[in-house]
Amino acid sequence: MFLMIFYGVLLAVVVDYVRSELYKRDKLRERVALWTCVVLTTLMVSMDMHVNVWYATKQDRSFGSLLRGPVTSTVGPLVEALNAAIVQIYFIHRCGTLIRKPWRRRTFFAMMGLLVMGALACGTVLSVIRLMTWRGNRSQRLLQLSPNFSAAWLWLTAVIDILISVSLLWTLWGHISGFNRATDSVLKKIILLGAQTASYTSVLAIVGAVKTSSPFWIPMAPLYALAYLTTLSARPLLRRELHPSNPPLGGLSGLEASVHVDVRTWDAGLGIEMESRGMEGETKSAEEFMKEVVQSWN
Repeated sequence: MFLMIFYGVLLAVVVDYVRSELYKRDKLRERVALWTCVVLTTLMVSMDMHVNVWYATKQDRSFGSLLRGPVTSTVGPLVEALNAAIVQIYFIHRCGTLIRKPWRRRTFFAMMGLLVMGALACGTVLSVIRLMTWRGNRSQRLLQLSPNFSAAWLWLTAVIDILISVSLLWTLWGHISGFNRATDSVLKKIILLGAQTASYTSVLAIVGAVKTSSPFWIPMAPLYALAYLTTLSARPLLRRELHPSNPPLGGLSGLEASVHVDVRTWDAGLGIEMESRGMEGETKSAEEFMKEVVQSWN
């Protein structure tokens, strides 16, 4: 039921987003990621509907037949893992570009990449185990491995989501100076948005990992797609928060123009240039850092 509700919300949000100017300005990779998530989520919903219809209309009600289920019930973890990996890679790239020191950025990408590959591998193995069980392999060892890989996949998924939010908080919080209310407000809203988008899926993943006997992870597919769309749709809100009265500048996107005008006007009015000091102990101008933030969100 929740899967269908979230899927309906996703379709409504996708239609509104595709009709907006933001979609027209999106890069090809962002459009490909968006439609891949929509297709995978639609596939997940279709398989879930087939499983429900199969159980409702199956004439053979014996325990063995019902335990085996339809073949579509074996593919769910793989589809969910693929969908999660696409969105997580996008968030990891967005967060990693804000890390100043190259060795820390490379370490972050390597660590998160290994975690994503681990989660994807566990989801794939779980689907293979389910397929082998469906084909009649009922060995005790195989039946014991299924909940173990299910828990490993879901725990890794939750850890990745939480680490992305923590990394975003760690990276941006050190740049909140207290001098410029507009830019500080934008950074705080980005941190809050990152925590919100991660909370949906991480809570479901943790509950699913604890209770492996129940498929709490099924609604994660539309939630990951919604998290991705929420991030893409947040750009005009951040622009208005940064400087609501700024007109767009030629050659710059709306958010980039707001950053440029806000920091330039503020620096000229006060006669100083704000320095944003990060966790790495390096300094840079407010405009330089905010442009990096904008690029990671555009």
